[in-house]
Amino acid sequence: MVTKPNLKVLDFAERLDSLKSKNAIWEAFVSFVAPYGFQYAGYVDLPGPGERLQDAMVCNSPLTDWFRHYLRNNYVVNDPIVLHRSKTALPYTMDDVLACPDYEASQKRILHELMEFGIKATINIPLRSPRNGLAMIGLASKDSGLSPDQQADLVLGALSTSLRLRPPFPDGAPLPHLTDRERECLQWVALGRSDQEIGEALKISEKTVNFHIESAKRKYAVSSRTSAAVMAAKAGVIRV
Repeated sequence: MVTKPNLKVLDFAERLDSLKSKNAIWEAFVSFVAPYGFQYAGYVDLPGPGERLQDAMVCNSPLTDWFRHYLRNNYVVNDPIVLHRSKTALPYTMDDVLACPDYEASQKRILHELMEFGIKATINIPLRSPRNGLAMIGLASKDSGLSPDQQADLVLGALSTSLRLRPPFPDGAPLPHLTDRERECLQWVALGRSDQEIGEALKISEKTVNFHIESAKRKYAVSSRTSAAVMAAKAGVIRV
């Protein structure tokens, strides 16, 4: 469940609308995540066969020595953080990946090496690239520990940044029309309510709530309900 964002996140999202260049938007995002303890950030389309990671980077705050070590050893093909993106559309951390039994010791060793370079925590926000491939924004910190509210702030900040950097619709193109029920459901999503809670508030079934949210996601060409709520808020059809 997504918790209600604080005013800092909403102010950040509004500020992005005034920025014109890709570099300015990314620098604003890097500054936004810094007070949460995240010194490094990267936005990447996950490379396919024969593609290099450095060519798939959309934006990056390099991990200096670690990044060079990572590229030199071509870790991207076995990195469990990268592999985990295909398993979920929800944000996940390095601890989530380490706890997953699907990865071999040799793969998890990459994360232990990452910790030896001083990185103690990561959060990874799954995205879709314009070519409908897998993408993500990853954040890394030298400190550990992140509250659910802080994680929600970072996810909403990352989604807002992604929508400005790579909008799913051309500038000036009208956004798809949402039905009244789709708007109502996304309004409650923006307030952090679960399908069950939304259903109780609107006096409809949980299954019907999910149907309307999934319909809005398809219209907005996004992979998560949070992204759909951000798109609806940006279009002015819901309030946050």
